Amino acid sequence: MKTKIITAFAAALMFLPAQGQDKSVVKAPEKIEKFTTKDGKEYIGVTITAVRPDGISIMHESGTARVSYQNIPDDLAEKLGGFDPELAKESRMAELRKIAATQAMLAREAAVKAEADAADKEFENARRGVATVKSVTEEGALCEIGWQMEKVVTDARDRKDAFGRSYTEKKKRKVTVLTQEDQWIFIRGMAGVVDGDEVGVAVVPEIETYAYDAVSGARKTVASYRLVGRSPD
Repeated sequence: MKTKIITAFAAALMFLPAQGQDKSVVKAPEKIEKFTTKDGKEYIGVTITAVRPDGISIMHESGTARVSYQNIPDDLAEKLGGFDPELAKESRMAELRKIAATQAMLAREAAVKAEADAADKEFENARRGVATVKSVTEEGALCEIGWQMEKVVTDARDRKDAFGRSYTEKKKRKVTVLTQEDQWIFIRGMAGVVDGDEVGVAVVPEIETYAYDAVSGARKTVASYRLVGRSPD
């Protein structure tokens, strides 16, 4: 997609003056039956759409083209007022700078989108739960966690058919429940909370663990997770 956008932009430049070169684009002859470039390429049914210091842009019976001033036949170049090599070089450099700036902008936009897509995917795949904050540190918070889990439940309802016979209608559905396990974890990046807060979290596991000193004085180790987002409680 990026390549197509850049190519389309470069093609569009055939019909636009380079920045700072507007005055160099002059009104061109409307029609030329045909002409042959110095490198032997013939164009038929030509309309010159723009004349610039570095050449001309044309439409012809097979499409569009841009012809460098070095390739324009001498009689046509003279008819168009001639070309200055220095002005041609300046015009081309300005155009290349404009293309480079566009490429850089597109690259930045692609990088931002890729980063956002990765963050969205990480959040979508994260483990979710409700964390009860037990102790806040500079790096995050030690929490008791109740993990969200999907559970299939069956709803039963007594019904009667068209003949008055009783039957039980059963329907299964998925519900989200919290585990009641007494599990403690450390959530890195958890900020803006105080002890006792209950927060819906989305987290991803980290390789390392987190060690802390319990009230009893014992050294304990728990799994460490990184916060990637908040979710409804």
